[in-house]
Amino acid sequence: MPPNLQPFFHLTFAILTTIISAATVTLTNLPAYQSQRSCATQCFYSGFSSGGGPDRLANQLDCSVDPIENDCFCRADLQDDADALIQSCVYDLCSRNTIDVSSAVSIYDSYCTAAGFERAVETTSVGGAGGGSSGTGSPTSNGAYQTNPPPPSSTTASSSSSSSNDKSTPFLSTSELVGIIVGVCGFIATSIGVWFSYRMMKNKRAAAHGPPSYMAASASQAQGHHLPMGPVAYKYPLASQNSYHGFR
Repeated sequence: MPPNLQPFFHLTFAILTTIISAATVTLTNLPAYQSQRSCATQCFYSGFSSGGGPDRLANQLDCSVDPIENDCFCRADLQDDADALIQSCVYDLCSRNTIDVSSAVSIYDSYCTAAGFERAVETTSVGGAGGGSSGTGSPTSNGAYQTNPPPPSSTTASSSSSSSNDKSTPFLSTSELVGIIVGVCGFIATSIGVWFSYRMMKNKRAAAHGPPSYMAASASQAQGHHLPMGPVAYKYPLASQNSYHGFR
């Protein structure tokens, strides 16, 4: 560009910027705005402005509504408030339909960006005195603005590492496990000893009372001892026997 035309170019650019910033809002003329459902358009337009346009949203942003100008409607520090108002209103009037919410927010953000208004980026300081990190801002997919969290500090990383180590530690220590095992083994050994003592005591009592009578009789017969026999009863009387053999 020739040097003699540079002042003219800068002057023209400044005039155009002033015209754009002072221009009235034409958001309601966009095809994307007109394709919305009526429940969503009610969050922008109410009809009390003589010049038309998104008078309801402009009034909620405390901007003039006759006329509605871009320099207030799309002001950088008011765009977050506008997004929040649109989200809340469309969410309620459109029966919590998230598609309507994201579409309405996107229409407002796209209009203000095309009009030359950049969103204000705020950083949030995190940490105490002596240093810290700050988050960065970025628009979401539905047009809303959010602050990205800062990267975790070394203190946070160490605390999370210690908590994970605590979770991996067994519930019982080694000494407690050894004590439980020794106790169980002692209980088993005691039970076995009691059972053997009971068996020995039972055998001693049986030996003191002697064997049963039928066992004693069998033992006597085995040693050659015969029990005395009782008197023998004959089938026939003695007199009959003598007569039979010829004796009287």
